[in-house]
Amino acid sequence: MRLVDLAIVARNHTRNALAEELYLHTGYDLTRPVTVQAIVNEVCNYKCRYCEFWRLPNYLPEMSIQEWGNAILSLKNFLGKFHIEFSGGEPYLKKGFVDLLEFCHAQGVTWGVTTNGSAFMSDKVVQRTVRARPFNINVSIDSSRPDIHNYSRGIDDSLNRITQGLANVARVRRDEGLTFPIIINRLSIG
Repeated sequence: MRLVDLAIVARNHTRNALAEELYLHTGYDLTRPVTVQAIVNEVCNYKCRYCEFWRLPNYLPEMSIQEWGNAILSLKNFLGKFHIEFSGGEPYLKKGFVDLLEFCHAQGVTWGVTTNGSAFMSDKVVQRTVRARPFNINVSIDSSRPDIHNYSRGIDDSLNRITQGLANVARVRRDEGLTFPIIINRLSIG
C-alpha cells in the first residue's frame, strides 16, 4: 500500500468527520462519500450456512462491466479521490471483474475486494489482481479446523484452497514489491 494513498484516505475521512459535525450543528451539508460499497453480483460458488446469496431462486440483473466503468467515472467526477470496496456473492465469478479492477487502477481509483478466495488458485487471476494494485484484499476464515471451516462454507477442502490462494497472493505481492494488506476476518468457531 502506498503511503500517499493511505494519507489521502485518512485526509478524506477526517474532512468528512468535520463536515458531519458542521452538518449536525448548522444543517449545512458538505459531506461526501469517502468509501463506496459495490456489490457486483449475487452469484456465489460457495454455500455458506450463514449466507443467503446462493439460496436465492433468482438473481437481480447485474450491471455490465461497461456500466460499472461508467458509474466509477461518474463517481470520480463527482467525488474526486474515493475508495471502492467490491463484494458480491463472489465478485470474481462476474465475467470481466478483473478487467474492472484494472480499470480502477488505470483511473487512479483505490479499490479493495471481499472474496471467498477461490479465484486465487489461478495464477493468472492472482497476477492480474495484484498488478491492479489493490488497497486491500479481505477474506474470511471461519475456523482453523478444516472440518469446521469447510462445513461452514459448504465446500469440501475450502480452507486448504483459501490458504493456498492467499499464499499465491502473498507471493505475487512480494514479487511485485507491494505491501497492501491481506485482511483475514477470522470467526472464532472452534
